Amino acid sequence: MRKIRNSLTLCVMVLCLLLNACSADGKIDPQKLKIDKSYKFTADIQYGEFNATALFVRTNTEQWEITLFEPYALEGMSLTYDNGKTTATFEGLEFSFNENASETTGVYEAFIEAFESAISFEGREAISAGEIITITAKSGLYELTFDKKSLEPIALKIPGSSIEAVFSDVVVSPLVTAGNQPAEMPGILIPLD
Repeated sequence: MRKIRNSLTLCVMVLCLLLNACSADGKIDPQKLKIDKSYKFTADIQYGEFNATALFVRTNTEQWEITLFEPYALEGMSLTYDNGKTTATFEGLEFSFNENASETTGVYEAFIEAFESAISFEGREAISAGEIITITAKSGLYELTFDKKSLEPIALKIPGSSIEAVFSDVVVSPLVTAGNQPAEMPGILIPLD
């Protein structure tokens, strides 16, 4: 009888340890997350009174394509962000912006810079809580939230700029690097330059 009780106690303790390990909350090593990937998602963005909806595609490190759906006045505008340089295409016209040249492109640049910073492993902290992982800059500059199981981005907050975004229709794939095949993202052609 004593052996059965000891065995049962041992099994219960092991089960408790396993359950605790699987649902452990608290700080985690950000480098173990492996979130430096290609992303495609729709973002609903709020910046003060400014509301926008856009399709974001991260093809490589600091390379993004953005297509605006809202506000209506900017519907169809495309922005290309490549290592700090922003080019806009709208109604057949193409023009480049200097950093933070306008409020509209400044919002998207701040968004991209925060996202890139969060996945670069520099000066950040990752906290696991329930079903989400939140990555924050130690300076408090941004907060990027991921689903704990799928590691898909859920939301981004940039408190100092009052920018908030919620993501939907998320597709995640490996980054395209030299020797890699293009990531498969429906409807997206990713250049290998």
